[in-house]
Amino acid sequence: MKKEEMNYEKWLEQLKKTPPVLKNPDALTEDIMRAVKAAPFRNRPVRRLNFAAWCSAIAATLLLGLWVAEAVAVDPILSSEVTRIPKPYQEQTLTDERSYERLMTGEKREIFFSASRSRKKKMLKRERLYTRYEQIMKNE
Repeated sequence: MKKEEMNYEKWLEQLKKTPPVLKNPDALTEDIMRAVKAAPFRNRPVRRLNFAAWCSAIAATLLLGLWVAEAVAVDPILSSEVTRIPKPYQEQTLTDERSYERLMTGEKREIFFSASRSRKKKMLKRERLYTRYEQIMKNE
């Protein structure tokens, strides 16, 4: 067994020491370069334009443009479909003398939500007071 192992190691050493014999090194180099050039990662497939993707991108751009235009533009004519904030809330929230009709959409939205926020704060304050009162009554 040891003799076989020794022979195997000698053969292995001889194989490691002897360099490979090339008959035509230039042809081998050309074959390698052709294989690299023909590799699939080099030749990317031609992508066809996806019609649906282009249409959705254009539609998204148009919607974004319309949204920005609505936020920036002033509505000169109020239609009957526009929801108006009732007078009491207008008086509470509008401190300057600008008319509600001349406000921009973003300002109208801010007025409405600030009024609803203040109402919500008042409700929460009342609920806290009520729960405190209940706790005091239970403890007595």
